[in-house]
Amino acid sequence: MNCSSCGAEVTVGAVYCSACGRRVGAPSPHPDRVEALADEASRAARDMVRAAAKFSRLAIDKAEQAARDPPGTAKRAVDRAVAELKNAKAEIDKALKDLE
Repeated sequence: MNCSSCGAEVTVGAVYCSACGRRVGAPSPHPDRVEALADEASRAARDMVRAAAKFSRLAIDKAEQAARDPPGTAKRAVDRAVAELKNAKAEIDKALKDLE
């Protein structure tokens, strides 16, 4: 008898294929579903990269702005930067959760 997933020879009475680990007689994954999952993971990864890039740009922009501001306004600029960075971090966390 051969494994329906990988084609390797399976011993009689085996529950799992020793080559690929699939349950003997279990159907192979539906190719459309596998492709859909891959597309979904790819979109989530792109969203995560975009959020990370936004996070980095915000950090750089706000640090440069704080360096240019007079001393009295630097704290307000830093506070605004922290708030914006927290929002960007939330976007990254959401993208990471979508990847799970």
